[in-house]
Amino acid sequence: MQHIKFDKDISFKIWDQSPFNTSKKPNLKTFFDKDCTIYTKFKIYRNEEKGSDVLGVFSKSGLHSGVFVNKEDDLYVITAQLWCKGVLNNENLNITFHYDFERDWNEVFYSIDYTNKIFKVTCNGVEKQLPITSPIVGYEHTPLYIGAAAPHYIEKHLFQYSWWFKGEIDEVIIMEKVLNKEEIDLFNPEITRRFTLARYNFITDNLVRFKVWDSSNNGNHGLLYQDFNVNDIQSKILDKIEGI
Repeated sequence: MQHIKFDKDISFKIWDQSPFNTSKKPNLKTFFDKDCTIYTKFKIYRNEEKGSDVLGVFSKSGLHSGVFVNKEDDLYVITAQLWCKGVLNNENLNITFHYDFERDWNEVFYSIDYTNKIFKVTCNGVEKQLPITSPIVGYEHTPLYIGAAAPHYIEKHLFQYSWWFKGEIDEVIIMEKVLNKEEIDLFNPEITRRFTLARYNFITDNLVRFKVWDSSNNGNHGLLYQDFNVNDIQSKILDKIEGI
């Protein structure tokens, strides 16, 4: 099993409006508007260069809600964001953890609990939560991107808000449920599959030139984002699959 390398060059769009989507659970467009959990397992590598960077693991873009790694010189922080509509200004719910280089993979459970109005994030076994006191920003017209935040920003003044991932992503699982502590502590994708919308493993056997297969067997395949430079992007992913 070989993982593909994300090098700030590829991303995948999770959306239901696609001729390649044969979904048995066609809720990808609206899952973020209800109780949900997104699980991800990923790794990055130390960069000795000084400076700031943001790496997008997954994101609903615009006001970016999702999971990111913020680098500031030698400090690496995993940040989970959720944007809400404040009374005067939009409010960013922000939960952070130190990235753990001692672990082979870092794991994050990102949960939006609409029922109890809680934003809950568990990273490497540590849980933190914040109350949701105002409506969450609407993302009904925004895909979930994996491997980037806002890869579609092409205007120069917006480049700074396109946060591409550099490293490896083992998997991303989208579930229509807020997992409880026991379900997280004993997490097993086979046990949680009854409320799983989609499961993506970013290994060479699970990718083709234009999509990543949905391993949950629900047919919610993720499309390689290629609105621009289609031939270049498809050549790039084929090289990664072949290990070039």
